[in-house]
Amino acid sequence: ILDQGNSPQCVAYGTAGIKAFQDYDDAAPKWYSFDTGLFFSRIGGGPNGAWPRTAMDQLLKVGYPIVNNAAAAAQHRISGYFAVPVTVADIKAAIATFGEIGFGMDWAQSYFKPNAAGVLPPFDYKAGGHWVRVRGWDDSKGFRIPNTWSAAWGIDGECFLPYNQLSHVWEVWKASDTPNPVIVPHKILYAAGTRTLRLLVPNSSGACWNGYVDHTSSGPASYALCTTSYKLPRCSDRA
Repeated sequence: ILDQGNSPQCVAYGTAGIKAFQDYDDAAPKWYSFDTGLFFSRIGGGPNGAWPRTAMDQLLKVGYPIVNNAAAAAQHRISGYFAVPVTVADIKAAIATFGEIGFGMDWAQSYFKPNAAGVLPPFDYKAGGHWVRVRGWDDSKGFRIPNTWSAAWGIDGECFLPYNQLSHVWEVWKASDTPNPVIVPHKILYAAGTRTLRLLVPNSSGACWNGYVDHTSSGPASYALCTTSYKLPRCSDRA
């Protein structure tokens, strides 16, 4: 749970939370300390905040800088970002597939104080715009939002947005993390009248590969070796 204080940097802080979730080191464990101020400046932030889509594009092309190490931003990039339809089913599917996502939404005056269960009360009138992370859901309460106003706010810094208030959400973004790929070779096998591509694949125990998978298609046979490497994600070695 981060704390943007009285600054207009909700997009920078919310995006930092999403990237920290992606880059969390389970083995260490370690949370990265992202430079929210520098990121806010890089996405053109000002007194009225910044645009979530600009933040996503910055993550894709540059990455999120580390405190006292701006050059490390390249190590904290995403591989793509996508708009999510603003429906309960689509948002649930995005969270289940990508982990934390982001809401750009109208923020009501009544939202500043969730109820005792952490649920945001009915919308009264718009106080401004806000960018928040969304990490899950509870069908009895709504979508689970870790806010950026410290752990003293809401329920340990979090709240729930009821499904019937999704009309106040104007954009939803999901981002795919950049894997650390291992380059392994692949080759074309020859058979008359068919083309077969044989790829090394990882196994479930964590070893780099567990044999081959053959992909065939009808058409002329190929008689040229394929020299392009295949990027095999989530591999721990080059066996």
